[in-house]
Amino acid sequence: MKKDIYKSIIWFGLVAVFIFTPIARGTVKIWAIIPVQIVIFSLVFFWLWKKNNKTQIQKADCADNQRKTVLDILIWLFVALAGVSCIFSIYKYESAMAILRLLSIAGVFYLVRDTFDKNMVNRFVILIISIGTVLSLFGLGQYFLGLAHSWWIPNEFIASTYVNHNHFSGYLELVIPPIIGLLLAYRSWPIQEGYKKIFRILLISAFVLVVLAFVFAQSRGAWVCLTISLIVMAVILVKKRFLSKKRLFIFLFFILLGAVYIYAGHDALTTRFKTFEDIKSENFIDGRKLIWEGSIDMIKDNPVVGIGIGTFLWGFPKYQGPGLNVRVRFAHNEYLHMMAEMGVIALFLMLIIIFTVIKTGIRKVYPKFDKSNSSKRRFTVSDGIYLGSSIGVLSLALHGLVDFNFHILANMLVVSLLAGIIMQISKEENIC
Repeated sequence: MKKDIYKSIIWFGLVAVFIFTPIARGTVKIWAIIPVQIVIFSLVFFWLWKKNNKTQIQKADCADNQRKTVLDILIWLFVALAGVSCIFSIYKYESAMAILRLLSIAGVFYLVRDTFDKNMVNRFVILIISIGTVLSLFGLGQYFLGLAHSWWIPNEFIASTYVNHNHFSGYLELVIPPIIGLLLAYRSWPIQEGYKKIFRILLISAFVLVVLAFVFAQSRGAWVCLTISLIVMAVILVKKRFLSKKRLFIFLFFILLGAVYIYAGHDALTTRFKTFEDIKSENFIDGRKLIWEGSIDMIKDNPVVGIGIGTFLWGFPKYQGPGLNVRVRFAHNEYLHMMAEMGVIALFLMLIIIFTVIKTGIRKVYPKFDKSNSSKRRFTVSDGIYLGSSIGVLSLALHGLVDFNFHILANMLVVSLLAGIIMQISKEENIC
């Protein structure tokens, strides 16, 4: 009974956080960030208190169940480096606030990794898919029915509850691959046969709505990054014989039809697609290039500890070149941004963390199966979740080359959730 209450507190606390954060415009303002951090830190405190008050036998089981990994070392090195950058920060208040946001993201990772059991993982993935579907419905209502979006003026893009359409697309990048993974694993769904057909219809409907919203959000960076990531996913599935070549050809056929539509059409969407042809002459590259050049100059002047985590806005004006007549808050490249604020070492730590998470998730899909026997192995729900989570993280990591989704708390909490699911090394029924 006590274990059920403990898990329920963690569960409902995180459910509240993950429902609230995308609705609160992606949780980028202080009025939204503070309550989220209070809830997360309260859950972390409760988890640590519960863990500390276990019996010696339970502690021994938990220690064996949750042995330290390379990722733990990398995470805390990254947090320590953020702390060092705070000491030398040009604006210590903002650095302190940024560290709190970083700790809240790490807190969600450990809560998921160390407390979720298999059923909680499955239900939470369904929750994230449901949230993405509802956001997509609202976004499609904005685009086709004229629903209000007063906090951002351009109406030709879907942004749903987010301030910016690129960040709404970033959320959907994290949702779409797990939907595909679950659809591929429909024969292994742990539900009665009579309900599988209904659940499959609901999942397909969610997929259609989310993809439509993703397309009409018109984030070109998200389009490119998700396409690359899904190609990686398809290659893995075909190579391990989880996806037949016939289905792959059907998938490519629909892509071909989409390409024909793009080049034959004349509506706003096809016009947006066609801007890829002259993207170099647009502000998309020109504006970012000026920001990147200034960011590189910042890194050259502060290569070891940067100017302080969370202080890019105040440090950049010194390096802002001619042609940029706006106040630049982000580098529009997460990797340059992180180096500018925390030094060059931060880049290597961040890349290794991302690579470790993606690699672990992909490896879990085919742990050590012989190629000759891989066709006999059923693609399970866990396989779909692990692979979908890895591909979602990969897509957002690629998107980080041209945008700043890592600074959108709602999106980063989903990344932390997916990473926690991937990195679980505990038993199926975790009581730690």
